[in-house]
Amino acid sequence: MLSSRTLIMRTTLRLIRADMSEPTPDQETETETTATQDDSKADVIAIAVIFGAAVLMAAHFISGFTIDL
Repeated sequence: MLSSRTLIMRTTLRLIRADMSEPTPDQETETETTATQDDSKADVIAIAVIFGAAVLMAAHFISGFTIDL
């Protein structure tokens, strides 16, 4: 029982160490570029959603439409 736990822990630690290795400068540049592009796309989508919501809210308030409960 103890040896199987030890084996699992050692395997886990090896995987963690492999993930924690420092990337080379080439890998850093690729990662930063991809992250920047993903962030830019997310920013554009967020701005479009907020702008769309603002336009719809303005149209709703201007129209005077109300919902009485």
